Amino acid sequence: VVEDALSAVCISHAVHGVVGYALMGTSMSEEQRAFLAKAPCPIIICLDRDAQDKALKMRRSVSNTTVYMPKDDLKYGHTEDIEAISKLINNC
Repeated sequence: VVEDALSAVCISHAVHGVVGYALMGTSMSEEQRAFLAKAPCPIIICLDRDAQDKALKMRRSVSNTTVYMPKDDLKYGHTEDIEAISKLINNC
């Protein structure tokens, strides 16, 4: 779960088998929460660094989630963040 469409596309292309889900902001609607709650796999919430408090609150409201705090916005596709997310996914 990411903030914007470009970050969702970046993570979807960078990590095999991952579908990026863009919130289109830093808030999660009830509809989005209900949709994510039905996910059959673990969810990684990865908002930009300036929204980490919101990411931690989201984690408490949706089961089977973890939070990853990126070094930079995912849309920039930095190797360090992509590798860290890949490791999280492989450990799920």
